[in-house]
Amino acid sequence: MNGKLFTIFSWEVTEKMKRKAFWFSTIFIPLFIFVISTVPFLNTSNPPERPVIIGFTDSSSHFTPYLIDEVNILRQKAKNEIILMNTGTTGKNIKTLLSQKDIDVGLTINKKATTFEIVFSKSIFRASAVTLKNIVSNAFLREKVDSVNLPAQLKAELLSSPKIAVKQLKDDTNTKFLKKFEGAFAVILIFISSVLFAGGMFIRGIAEEKSNRIIELLLTSCETKTILLGKTFGLITVNIIQLLIWAFVGALFFPTQISVVLTLPYFFQLVILFAVGYLMFTLLFVSIGAFVKSDSDAQQLLAVISIVVILPVIVVLHIFGQPYDLLTQFLLYFPLTSVPTAMLKLSFQSLGNVEFLLTVIVDLFTFLILLLVSSKYFRKRVIEYGTPSK
Repeated sequence: MNGKLFTIFSWEVTEKMKRKAFWFSTIFIPLFIFVISTVPFLNTSNPPERPVIIGFTDSSSHFTPYLIDEVNILRQKAKNEIILMNTGTTGKNIKTLLSQKDIDVGLTINKKATTFEIVFSKSIFRASAVTLKNIVSNAFLREKVDSVNLPAQLKAELLSSPKIAVKQLKDDTNTKFLKKFEGAFAVILIFISSVLFAGGMFIRGIAEEKSNRIIELLLTSCETKTILLGKTFGLITVNIIQLLIWAFVGALFFPTQISVVLTLPYFFQLVILFAVGYLMFTLLFVSIGAFVKSDSDAQQLLAVISIVVILPVIVVLHIFGQPYDLLTQFLLYFPLTSVPTAMLKLSFQSLGNVEFLLTVIVDLFTFLILLLVSSKYFRKRVIEYGTPSK
C-alpha cells in the first residue's frame, strides 16, 4: 500500500506542477494579495498638490483686506499656494460653487464681521478648512487691534505669533497591533486565495482523469483510500512548494513584511490552522471532482463554496466588535469558515486556547468524515460518470 500511495503522490505532484494553472496561480495570487492589501492604504486623504481655492463672500466689505494680508503671510510659509476668490463677483453662492467644484473651501462673512461660516464638501480639504479657520482668527484679531488706539509696540506684541511646538507621541500599542493584524490578514488572504485557486485546479484535474479513464485504471489496482490520500497529500505538497516560492520572493522584495509575519507571537497557531484547513479543503475538492457530473456543475458548486469561505472577511468588523456572539461562534465552528474566522480572532487576540483546539478538532473531524464518505462512494461515482470506452 505504501508503494502505491507514494506512486500516486509523486505522480500527482509532477502532473500538477506541469500545468500552466499552477504557474499562473503562483504568479497571480501574490500580485492579487499585493494589490488588494496596498490599494486601500494608498494615501488618498492628503490635500492635492495644486493650489487650494478658497471662495469667500464678505458682507462687511471691510474685512477683506485683513483676510488677504493673512493669506499673503501664510503663502510665504505654506507648501501649497492658496488662491482667494471673491465669490460676490461671480453671482453664485458658496454652495453652488462647491458643488460645481469651482472652489475647494468656502467662507461666508456677515455684515459686522463677527460671524464666519466655513464649508467644504470633500474630506481631503478638511485640513485646508482648519487652516482657513486659523487665517480668519488672525485676521479678526488684527482687525480688532487696528480698530482701537494702542501704542505701536503694544500692537506688534499683540499681533506677534507665539512659538508653539506640537509633537505626536508614538502609540506603540496601536502600531504593534496594526502590524500584527496586517501580517495575520496577509496569511488569511493567502489561505483563502490559494484554497479557491487550487480548488478549481483540483476539480478540473479530477474531471480530466475521469474523461481519459486514468482514474478508472487507478481504481482497478488501488484501494479508494489510497487514491484519496495520495491525491490529497500530493496536492498539499504542490501547495507547499508554491508557498515556498512565495516566501522566497517575499524575502527578496518584502523582507520587512515577511519578518513581521514570522515574528508574530501566534505564528505557530496560524501555521497549524493553515495546515489543517488546507488538508480539509483539499480532500473536499477532490471529492467534489469525483461526485459532480460535469465541469460546469463543479464550477457552480465551487462558486458557492467561495462565497461561504470569504464570509468571515466580509463580516470582519462584526467579528472584531463581537468576538463571542452567536454569529461569530457559528462561523468559528462551521467547517468551511472555521479557519478564516479563527485566524481573524487570532489577529484580534480574542481566540482562546480552547477555541483554537476545538477549531482544529472540527477541521480534522471533517477531514475524517470526508475521507470515510468519499472512500465509500468515490469508486461508484467515478465509474458512473466516467466516459465509457468506445
